[in-house]
Amino acid sequence: MAGRISTVSAINPPISSTLHCTMRIKLAQALREAILSRSYLPGEKLVEGELCAKYQVSRTPLREAVVVLEQEGLVEIRSHLGVYVSSLSDKEIVDLLRVEIALEGLAVSQAAVRITGQELAKLEELHEKIHQLAGLPDLATFYQYDRQFHALLVTFSSSPTLIKILEKQLSKIYLSRFYTTLAPNRLQHSIDEHQEIIQALRSHNPQETGKALARHLESVIEDFIAMSQRKEEKQERREKLAEPNLDDHRE
Repeated sequence: MAGRISTVSAINPPISSTLHCTMRIKLAQALREAILSRSYLPGEKLVEGELCAKYQVSRTPLREAVVVLEQEGLVEIRSHLGVYVSSLSDKEIVDLLRVEIALEGLAVSQAAVRITGQELAKLEELHEKIHQLAGLPDLATFYQYDRQFHALLVTFSSSPTLIKILEKQLSKIYLSRFYTTLAPNRLQHSIDEHQEIIQALRSHNPQETGKALARHLESVIEDFIAMSQRKEEKQERREKLAEPNLDDHRE
């Protein structure tokens, strides 16, 4: 009928618009994974031309994908300078871990009630593999294992609302792992603490599971703070040694 708007075209966006949105989402996913898999490190510049060539895209969808990552806190867009992977201060890292204690604690409490034998077996299989790393300085593999372990804990909550909320926070939380996994003995501590979480999940006790998760992340905070303090003390000693000795110039 003349003058009548097609219902189909009114509801569905143009194909070109849908494809553009899909490209932006896929690019954001690819860049997010590249950053979280340590292909790009905190403070590193992301060169637009190189990324366009790598992903075979134009600048427009790439810039839109970068905006998505900026909103997640993974990158910083610096005026006239470009795009850089976000660097986190010690305070930001501790704050992120506190957020993780609250949100992920709720997730594991729900997981304790709902988790299946098959899901427990998946966690235990992953945990068993990490034992092979004990005592070895393979930080990259430890980092990936830690990401996967915590992601599974959230998934096994079977709560779409919690998963959606945590998905928005986890990217920056995982970025903080770039720093926390460097703490001495963190690997062995995590192995022991992850085992306690699995045992609590096996008992299907939500309170104990939440407490086990909180103890683990508080331990991560303690190890990170101790490492940061040692670095500060070393820096202070270096600066003190570099100071001129005024007594040497006195007659």
